[in-house]
Amino acid sequence: MFKIYSIVLLAFFSCEIKQEENSINVQVENMQERTSFQDSLSIKKLLSLLMSEAIIEFGRPVSQERFILDDAQGEFRNGISDAFTSEERQGESIEIEELTWEKNEDSWITVWYQVESDKSVPKSALSWNKGAEF
Repeated sequence: MFKIYSIVLLAFFSCEIKQEENSINVQVENMQERTSFQDSLSIKKLLSLLMSEAIIEFGRPVSQERFILDDAQGEFRNGISDAFTSEERQGESIEIEELTWEKNEDSWITVWYQVESDKSVPKSALSWNKGAEF
């Protein structure tokens, strides 16, 4: 009886160890995927993709906002404001889609897309530190 009990206990503990190893392997794989994702997320790459392509490649952004560009956008949006002349900003209704992705634990990347009838074209981007004040 002692031998049967010992065998059952040994089998039970070996299953527990195997499950823990599998869990650790999954966590390591997820971490490697996240690291490679972060490494590939760059302003240069994002500016080469339409908005729909960027979402397919890098996933849903952390935040997304749509607005009409005018002269009163603030310091954070200087890059998109500078992509158009003052006359363009005042004379046209320029619709902008602002998407922000997390690059890593310390920084974000925001891309501004001009919304056109059939696509959204990247116009400007900014990489910035979390906690930055504008």
